[in-house]
Amino acid sequence: MSTETVALITALLASVTSVAAVVLAGWISHRVSVDQRRSEKRIDTLIEAFRKLDSVSNRRIGEREAGETLESAISDVVLLGSDEEVREAIRFSSSLQDHGSADMTDLLRVLRSSLRRELNLDQIDDYVSLRISDRPEQT
Repeated sequence: MSTETVALITALLASVTSVAAVVLAGWISHRVSVDQRRSEKRIDTLIEAFRKLDSVSNRRIGEREAGETLESAISDVVLLGSDEEVREAIRFSSSLQDHGSADMTDLLRVLRSSLRRELNLDQIDDYVSLRISDRPEQT
C-alpha cells in the first residue's frame, strides 16, 4: 500500500468517525431534550394536581366546582403519576366512592414526597391531615 492510500484511508476514517460523532451527539442531545420536556410537563401537571387536591380538602365535594376540581386532579395523577401515586389516587377514589368521604393525606404526602425528590428538595415528614366528604356533617 502506498503512503497516499494510507493517508486517504486515514482521512476517510477520520471523516466517517467525525460525522458519526456529530450524528450521535445530536441524537443524544435530542433525547435529553425530549426527556427533560417530558419530566417538566409531568412535574408541572403533578404540582397543579397537588394544588387542586389541597384546594378541595376539607370541603364538601357536593359543590360542583369542588367535585370537578377533584376529578381533574385525580385524573392527572392517574395519567402522569408514578406507580405509588396512581395506587394512592385509586385507593382514595375507591374510598370516596364506597364511603362518601375519604382521607387524602396519604395521596398528598406521596405526591409531595415524589415532587420534592424530583426537584432535589429536602424531604419533610410532617403533614396535616386533610379530609373531605360529600355528606353533610352529623349534628
